[in-house]
Amino acid sequence: MKENRETAKDDKELPQTPNQRPRTQFLLFWGQWFVLMLLPCFGTSACDKVNSDSLLSLALKAPLNLNWSASTDCCLWEGITCGPGDQGHVVRLWLPRRGLTGVINPSITNLTHHTHLNLSHNSFLGSLPEDLFSSLSSLQIIDLSFNRLIGRLPPSNKISQLQVLNLSSNFFNGTIPSSILVPSVSIFNVSNNSFSRSIPIDNGSNHTSLTFLDLSYNKLNDTIPPGIGLCSKLQVFRAGFNSLSGSLPDEIFNLADLRQLSLPVNSLTGPINDGIMNLTNLQTLELFSNQFSGPIPSQIGNLSRLENLLLHVNNLTGPLPLSLANSTKLSALNLRVNTLTGTSTKSDKDDQKKTTV
Repeated sequence: MKENRETAKDDKELPQTPNQRPRTQFLLFWGQWFVLMLLPCFGTSACDKVNSDSLLSLALKAPLNLNWSASTDCCLWEGITCGPGDQGHVVRLWLPRRGLTGVINPSITNLTHHTHLNLSHNSFLGSLPEDLFSSLSSLQIIDLSFNRLIGRLPPSNKISQLQVLNLSSNFFNGTIPSSILVPSVSIFNVSNNSFSRSIPIDNGSNHTSLTFLDLSYNKLNDTIPPGIGLCSKLQVFRAGFNSLSGSLPDEIFNLADLRQLSLPVNSLTGPINDGIMNLTNLQTLELFSNQFSGPIPSQIGNLSRLENLLLHVNNLTGPLPLSLANSTKLSALNLRVNTLTGTSTKSDKDDQKKTTV
């Protein structure tokens, strides 16, 4: 009751005209609406001008124009994502398959908070900016695959957070710098380029995050480094259609998670030793068109997950392993153009299996 009396007293001290209460409610309504309209502006970052100007200077050309304009917030542009907070930093440039052409302008290096860069399946020309990787040190994903980029890769000592690198199907040349294969990388694909010399893994490498390594269709002409055996989580290793020489290092048989070992069309020599039996998760073994010699390991058919065994066009000798009869998942077997003895023990009634000896 005391509170009600005080409230009533306050009301008496504020005399009101008949129109005052509706006007007050009207002003309160519009005041609340104004605040609600402003809240998203305070909660969402507006694009930083340096980022906006840098993106516009990229001068991306596409058959369908992007909604990029200096008069609008770049955080709202197609393919652009800004980070949280009120800084307005662009963290993601994601424009695959947009028919983009031209060169990758050096102004891209001003986007220093960039974490995701995907310009794949476009028609970019020329070389990468020399300080691309050193300036964009926060990059986690780089996908520039299926373009027309040329030249050597720029220095890459500072991209310590990189997880995915896909530069496949371009015209890059020179060596693959070992500095680009940082410990955090999980997927590394530089296939279908013109890289030469060696695989960028040495005995002191620390690549325990690497699961996918594709170096196929290049001009690599060294041996397979023993350090490959330190990539303990590797599931796919492709380095076919190069000029690799030497034998398979024993360390490669330490890769217990390996699903695919694809090294066709090289100049690899030596035997396929019994260490292959350690690769119990192996599904595909492609070693065709090399110079491997000696017998096929007699127990190779006991690799219970093996689906594809392609060893044709080598110098393999000796009997056909009877254990192949145990390969219940084997769907492709090609051993032709070798000097093997015996006959295939695979059933001719299994129409789903292709066996060539």
